[in-house]
Amino acid sequence: MGNGVALDDLLIHDEKAEEPSLAYLLSRMVYPRFPECVGVYRAVQRPCYDELLNAQIDEVIKAKGRGKLEDLFTSEDTWVVE
Repeated sequence: MGNGVALDDLLIHDEKAEEPSLAYLLSRMVYPRFPECVGVYRAVQRPCYDELLNAQIDEVIKAKGRGKLEDLFTSEDTWVVE
């Protein structure tokens, strides 16, 4: 590396790290006070909202069955809007 700087002195960013603090810190670094960071800050793979919602619906159907709309209308937990 040179000038008294070793490889262990460097901070190496991993865009796939679960912890977002370093990515946030890098995004706040702006020129001229700091070097401008360019590139991918975060690339974490997570399920999309619709995947999580569909999985939740499938779990309820598996646990309680498909259900019927008529049963919902005639259940005790209903109210009248006047």
